[in-house]
Parts: sequence; C-alpha cells; structure tokens
Amino acid sequence: MVSKFLDKFAAVGSILAASMAACCFPALGVVGSALGLTAIAPRESTIVYAVQGLVLLSALGDILAFRRHQRWLLLLLGLSSAILVIAALQLGLPNGVVYGGLAGLSLAALLNTLFKRSQKTIPLTLESTLTCPNCGAKSQLTMPLNYCQILFECGSCKHSLRPLSGDCCVFCSFGDTKCPPKQNEDCCTRAA
Repeated sequence: MVSKFLDKFAAVGSILAASMAACCFPALGVVGSALGLTAIAPRESTIVYAVQGLVLLSALGDILAFRRHQRWLLLLLGLSSAILVIAALQLGLPNGVVYGGLAGLSLAALLNTLFKRSQKTIPLTLESTLTCPNCGAKSQLTMPLNYCQILFECGSCKHSLRPLSGDCCVFCSFGDTKCPPKQNEDCCTRAA
C-alpha cells in the first residue's frame, strides 16, 4: 500500500523540504515562508540532505509504479528528474536546475496517479479449483480477497498443501486460477 503513494509523498516532501530553506531555494522560500516552514532556517544544511533523501524515495516510488504500469517514459521522467536534482545539489548548479528537477518529479508523480486512475479494473475471479498433487482430488474453493492462503489440507488424503517455491499461496501453486492479490498485481500478505 505504501508503495502506491511513495512517489507522491516523496515528491511533495522534497518540495516542502526545499521550501524550508529560503536561503538555498529563494523561489520556494516564498512558499515555505507563507506556510511558516522557514522557522527551520538554521538547519538549512540538513534540509539539503533531506531534500536529496526524499528525491531518492521519489525515484524508488517511480520504480515501484513502473512495476505496476510498465510505462517507460514515466520511469525515465522520474529517474532523470531525481538525478538532475541530486547532481545539481552536489555540483552546486544553479537553483533553476533544482527547480526543474523538482517539477519533473512532481509531474511524474501526478502522471503516475492519473494513469493508475485511468486503468480499467479487471473483474476478479474468486473461485478456484485446487488439485492435490498427492492424490489428484479436486476441491472447488472461494479464495480470500486480501491475503494469500499458504496452507490447505486435502479433504481426501489429508495431505497438507503449501505453496511451491516462487509462488505466494496454494492457489497460485495448485489452483486453476491465481489468487486475487496476484490478479490485481498487488503484493500478497501471507496468512494461514
């Protein structure tokens, strides 16, 4: 769940952190002053590191978003913007370069959000037939929506089924349908 908001949180956080340092980022200092964030001005050198850390978190969020939507241009925009901000801060480039990078991070976060909302939701299949590898018995089951079932006892031979290596649950290993979290391409939360 956190991974879905990481790029947005970190992009906004990096801009807010930069707005705290009016000396380093005068254009954003106006925003920080209006929001009362410039009270932290004596710690401006620490804030520059905080901006870089949040930019790295934003880049990580862009990578996680890419894993969901496979849009190379959004990934390229987010990563190149992050590199631009960090390089500008490390090399002492003009503030305009930093502002451009922060704008790119914000744009990537916004586009990731808009793309996610525009995707059509695929109806989930909740029924799966598990086939016991020990005796071949079949069991028609309703899968849980929000977690992956890692243990199932065959009603016929009482063999305990556990997921195979690389699978998240018994449905992904022995069922005719992947579990709902996999159908949604979300991370699975394991439960017995």
